[in-house]
Amino acid sequence: MRALRILIVIALATPVVIMPALGHWSIAPGGSGALQYLSAFMMLSVIPAAFVFFGSLVAVLVKDRYRKIAIQVLVASGVYVSASIIGGYIGEELRTRGLHAFAARSAGLVEAIRSYESQNGTPPPDLASLVPDFIAAIPSPGLADDPEYDYSTGESTKSSYQGNPWVLIVSPPAINFDTLLYFPLQNYPDQGYGGWLEKIDDWAYVNE
Repeated sequence: MRALRILIVIALATPVVIMPALGHWSIAPGGSGALQYLSAFMMLSVIPAAFVFFGSLVAVLVKDRYRKIAIQVLVASGVYVSASIIGGYIGEELRTRGLHAFAARSAGLVEAIRSYESQNGTPPPDLASLVPDFIAAIPSPGLADDPEYDYSTGESTKSSYQGNPWVLIVSPPAINFDTLLYFPLQNYPDQGYGGWLEKIDDWAYVNE
C-alpha cells in the first residue's frame, strides 16, 4: 500500500516534467505548436485540483471522522497543484528562450535586407534577391512545424504595418494562429494583427 501511495504521488508530480517538455517542444525544431494547447489544458486542470485542495483542507480542520482520508487528498492535490504551477512556469521560460533564440538566428537575414536597402536605396523586392550577394541562402526560422519566412514590401505593406517599408512574418500552421513579426522601424503597437504583441528582442510575438 505504501508503494502504491508513493507511485500515486510521483504520478501527480509529473507535470513538473511534462509541462517544461511541452514548453520546449512547442517552439523547438521537430516539435509542434499544437503542444501549447495541451499545456494550456494541463494548466486549466489546476483549477479543480485547487478546489479539491481547499476542500480537503477544510475537512482536515473540521471533520474528525474523515481526517485521515482528507489528509491524503490534501497531500495529493497539493502535490499536483504545486507541480503544475512550477512546471508551467519552467515550460513558459523554455518557450520564451526558444523565441529569443529564433530572434538571434534571424539577425543575419535582417542584416542582409538592411544591407540591400542601404546599397540600392530600396528594400529587396523579395528574399530571393538577397542570394547570393547579401546572404548565402535564405535560412529556416528553425521553429516547430517548420514554418518559413514571409516577406512583404511596397505601399500596401506601409499602410498595413505602421508605415514600415518592409516586414518579415513567420506564421506557424493554422492549428496555431500566433505570429512573429519584424518591423524595421520597431514601432510595434500594443495590440493588432489579431492579438496583443509581446516584444521578443527586435521581433514581436502576436498572441492570439
